Amino acid sequence: MKELFMIFVIMAVILTPFLPALLKGKCPNCGKRKLVTYEPDLAEPNAPGTYIAYFNCQNCEMRFERNKSGPLVPLQSESIPHIPVQ
Repeated sequence: MKELFMIFVIMAVILTPFLPALLKGKCPNCGKRKLVTYEPDLAEPNAPGTYIAYFNCQNCEMRFERNKSGPLVPLQSESIPHIPVQ
């Protein structure tokens, strides 16, 4: 029983560095796990009670927005500035 527990602990330690890549969002356009959130510089802040998150795909450079926990919607307007991928 101790050996099985130690194998589980060792596997958990080995998999820990890969967790951020596994927890990243999946881009609906290209299907890769390269979505990064960003905070745009808006002229007027969002109204209180609105929860809009903005995402940028590092692979295909598409921009998305998500209202609360809804689906990712591609941004069509140029009112949100583009954040260059680092």
